[in-house]
Formats: sequence, structure tokens, C-alpha cells
Amino acid sequence: MKTANILVPVDFSAHSERALDYACSMAEKLGSKLHLVHAIGAGLPELSAVLTDSMVATLREGSMAELAKIATARAPLASFGKLMVEPGDARDGILAAAKS
Repeated sequence: MKTANILVPVDFSAHSERALDYACSMAEKLGSKLHLVHAIGAGLPELSAVLTDSMVATLREGSMAELAKIATARAPLASFGKLMVEPGDARDGILAAAKS
């Protein structure tokens, strides 16, 4: 059975960078494409209520630029597909990315 796609949640920590490196080696061996997702939800629900649309847009742009940067750095190691920034809680963002 071939695994065509691998979704890698990224939070820009050292641990997620190591997980991404591992996913790159898996993708190379399996001939899979990597898709990256980052959730921009606040850790506290009450903080999410005070984020304005422009704040969310700024966070989204910065996160997308960071995803592009880490994907570009690893492009020789693996094939990359979608780079996604999902609003809200990380659990919900990862599930939404997996469905898409």
C-alpha cells in the first residue's frame, strides 16, 4: 500500500522541526508528498475573542511565510504539497487540514 500524502502539523518548535525531518525521510522512502499545517489559535479561549481580523491576518501571513521557509529549506529532501494555516484550536485545525 502506497502512502500518497503525509500531513505534518508544525508549531515551529524544535520538536516539530525534528518531527518534520523524520517525515521528510519517510516521504522520500514512501514516495509521498508532505503537506504542512499550522494552527493559529490562542491557548486561551478568552484571548481568541479579542483578536481582531487584522491581527489574525497578520498572524496567518507570518505563519504562512514561516511554513514556506521551512519547506523551502527541506525541498531537496522531500516533495511538498499544500502549506496550510488554520484558524482556531490546533486539534480542530489539524482535523480540518486532514479532511481537505
